[in-house]
Order: sequence, then structure tokens, then C-alpha cells
Amino acid sequence: MLKSENARLAGWVYVDIRGRDLRSAVRDMQRAVAEKVKIAPAISVSWSGQFEYLERATARLKVVVPATLVIIFVLLYLLFRRAVEALLIMLLLPFSLIGGVWFVWLLGHHVSVATVVGFIALAGLAAEFGVVMVIYLDQAIERRTAAGIPFTDTALLEAIRIVRAEMGFDG
Repeated sequence: MLKSENARLAGWVYVDIRGRDLRSAVRDMQRAVAEKVKIAPAISVSWSGQFEYLERATARLKVVVPATLVIIFVLLYLLFRRAVEALLIMLLLPFSLIGGVWFVWLLGHHVSVATVVGFIALAGLAAEFGVVMVIYLDQAIERRTAAGIPFTDTALLEAIRIVRAEMGFDG
């Protein structure tokens, strides 16, 4: 059957991929077509469908994720009024995501847009938990210094123990 698209004759090849991630499979197909198929000047090849959507989403995420991280840092800075605490919480994020990366790898799943969105949500939860911990820790340190106890390593460890107990981590 002859079809046309944009006033040009068109033909489609449909491929279902199982057991591999879409991006690497399409990259292998693109390499094979480039190496083994001579394409006449009047013919064009495009890779579309789910692969095209994946490429668009990847390009969008390359802009959205860094912009989101910058916005989160600015909001944390505005909350704490010190860059040290904001940076501490931002440095917490990669460590919170490591377990998720290992879990995806152990299950043999491939990274998809849904996986990345899940990691973004996980990073948000980790940042929120970090904010709560820093606020509680600051309050515990303030209470100890208000009571006349000097700020030392031992006082910091005691403040951490107090926060753990208040949050219910010590059973």
C-alpha cells in the first residue's frame, strides 16, 4: 500500500523490542543502517515513535533537572539564610539516590522516563527529610547553648542523640 506524508511517499518499519532498553536498541539499529544500507539522496530515514518521545523527554529533563536543583538550593538558602546548610542538604541527594540506582540495577530494569521521575520524587523526599533534620538539630544546639553548654563535638553528638530521640529513632 502506498502512503504519503508531507507530500512524499512513505513506508514504515515497526519494531517491538523486548529484553533491552529502547535507546541502545535504536542506536544499534541506526549504526547497522548507516554501515550497511546505501540511502539514495531522495530518500530520508527517521526514527520515531516511542524513541522520538524518549529523546524529547531526555532533552527536556537535561534542562529541567539542573534548573530544579538550582531552585531547590535557592529555596534552601532562603530558608536557612546560610549556604552551608543548603549545601549539606544538596550533598545528601546523591547518597539518597544510590540505593534506588542499585535497586533498579539489581532488578534488571532499564532507566526510563518513569524511573527518572521516581528518582526526582525520591530526591524531593530526601531533601524534605534533610530539612527537618537540620531544623531539629539547630533547635537542639540552640537549646544547649541557651543553657550555657559550650558548642563542642561532644555537645554536637549529644544534640544529634536528642534529635534522634525526639524523632523516634531510638526505639
